Amino acid sequence: MEVNPVLKKVLEGLDFVNWYQTLSGNYQTAPAFTDFSTSEAQDMLIEFGFARTTYNPKTTTYILENSEVNRIAKGLSAGLEVSLEGGVVDVVMMFSTDPTHHTGATFSKLADAKKPQFSNYKELYSLLKKIFEMYSDIRIKMIEVCVLKEAPLALAK
Repeated sequence: MEVNPVLKKVLEGLDFVNWYQTLSGNYQTAPAFTDFSTSEAQDMLIEFGFARTTYNPKTTTYILENSEVNRIAKGLSAGLEVSLEGGVVDVVMMFSTDPTHHTGATFSKLADAKKPQFSNYKELYSLLKKIFEMYSDIRIKMIEVCVLKEAPLALAK
């Protein structure tokens, strides 16, 4: 998978691939928790600080941050979506410097690893906590690279 060079540099600096592969390996529980409550899961996501979380039943995705409206620093927006379908956590992040320059990817594709799964709410909470900590680190590094060091995504194609 081809990744924007700026995002790739950020992920390499955080050792993202090893982190995700380890996380995924630690969360391959069976059976997966498939009958969780979507509203209870949404409440959990809101508890993590994503107050504007919405659930899209058509895509079975929780939209935590919308990159079109979520400005994280001058000139940089971020987006985050999570799917819990089938007891498997699928995370998509996106960064944008303007409406025409976007970069992002699914965590599992970036690391070429299986998606982690959970068998109960406690495991889901633990898994989400680790994912959101990494996402926070990625956001901070993207701000440093794209905003503070003036290396916008558009220049790094």
